[in-house]
Amino acid sequence: MIDVSSEVVNLTVQSDSELNDLSDWINRDQPTRAELYCTDGDPMCEEAKQVLDLYGVPTLLVPSGEQTVTLIYERILARDCEQRF
Repeated sequence: MIDVSSEVVNLTVQSDSELNDLSDWINRDQPTRAELYCTDGDPMCEEAKQVLDLYGVPTLLVPSGEQTVTLIYERILARDCEQRF
């Protein structure tokens, strides 16, 4: 049986340390895609976009004042259908 699982992780990108956290998180477990919620031209968001681009993460830019990034993990799992007792 094939099962699809989606997980979402939300991180703020309002400081250099939070950008480092974003980079560390992606380095440990690369997401399928990301959504970046920022105002146009915000320097921290521009840097977050560069981090996402560096790791090749497809990113959707969403105009917002939140300064957050949503990392989306879509995983496909194969499971054994045969039940053994």
